Amino acid sequence: MPPLKIRSHTDRQWLLLPVEDIVERLNLFLRGWRGYFAYGNSTTVFHDLEEFTVERLARFISNKHGHHGRGYGLRVLIDHKYLGLVRLVGSVRHGPVHAVR
Repeated sequence: MPPLKIRSHTDRQWLLLPVEDIVERLNLFLRGWRGYFAYGNSTTVFHDLEEFTVERLARFISNKHGHHGRGYGLRVLIDHKYLGLVRLVGSVRHGPVHAVR
């Protein structure tokens, strides 16, 4: 389900919008996802989802500027500190939820 939502937010139909608007829409989705799944064993899922999101956004930026692949978009993301994209990795909270007494 999340990859479908990320795909819809980075679809070709949005190429005319500023990248900042796309990042803002993605951040709303990612914050909700992170808030709901932050407790528990979701580190691997968060890593995969974050990697997929960066990949999609890099390809979106490349397409927007007439480049092929993800190289150009990835350079833009890295040079601009991922344009404020919400990070999922490192947000898992381990607490006393499953503590043994």
